[in-house]
Amino acid sequence: MSRARSISFGRHTECGAVVAVLFDGEEYLYSVADGSRIHGPAQDEPAINVVGLGDLIGRDALITGSAGGVVDVWDLAHHDRFVSLSLDDAITDLALVTDDDSPIVRLAVRTRARADYLLELVDS
Repeated sequence: MSRARSISFGRHTECGAVVAVLFDGEEYLYSVADGSRIHGPAQDEPAINVVGLGDLIGRDALITGSAGGVVDVWDLAHHDRFVSLSLDDAITDLALVTDDDSPIVRLAVRTRARADYLLELVDS
């Protein structure tokens, strides 16, 4: 039996409340209302270490961090990647840091080497 490595709750533009779960390096997205599996935009991406969900710049988004040090941000409504960046080591943790009074969204990321990054995402 597989063990969940990362879990995040959030919203999906079309499905309402959802949960993203990472099993054995693969992302699974489920509807909270009925438990049905939803095709996630990153489910075919290799070596994902961590998943997160949140509202990024007005979009319901899935955030993934990989063993290769790549952080991707996926638009759930359109199933496309709209931010991708590479860091120095495997991504082990991530979290969204938001403030309702600010249009800036911050993404906190930790790598295997325990390097911490705080990335600001702004709509340009």
